[in-house]
Amino acid sequence: MTSTPKRCKAGERCQPVTLREALYCQVHHSEMRLDAIARHLGISANTLADAVNPDGDGSMLAPKHYQPLLQLTADNLAVVAFLALLQHAVVYAMPSGEASDLHLAAVVREFGEFLTRHAEARADRAITTNEAAEIEREGQDAIKAILTVIDEAKREAAAAAPAVRA
Repeated sequence: MTSTPKRCKAGERCQPVTLREALYCQVHHSEMRLDAIARHLGISANTLADAVNPDGDGSMLAPKHYQPLLQLTADNLAVVAFLALLQHAVVYAMPSGEASDLHLAAVVREFGEFLTRHAEARADRAITTNEAAEIEREGQDAIKAILTVIDEAKREAAAAAPAVRA
């Protein structure tokens, strides 16, 4: 995780290394407040805060709370992304909205920015931590642009498909 919960809450990117740290990020970086999340889960705010405290050694959330927690905090992929990394995978939120020729242009632009950033970073034959983070960000932007176009193509195909009768 970012070196401390305080820095994490200050807006630095979370990089959890334990499930408890991922849960902390999930709860504390959600658009929904901790007390509201706790109310929806049917537990007290203190119980939730203790369960996701990265420095805590007490009990964690009960398995029955995971699905509603992830649904309530769907604006944040911290837990899902952490679990994906354990499996050497990456998670991206599916884009919403419609793709267009502008989206196709964005794919080309984002991919170009990714390649440019990578070439600039490798120019001195030593990629710094900051350069690696910039390359990652540009790569993720390119993937998101591609996913937007793919999603739109699927929606167009589904809308154009003839209705199947049972």
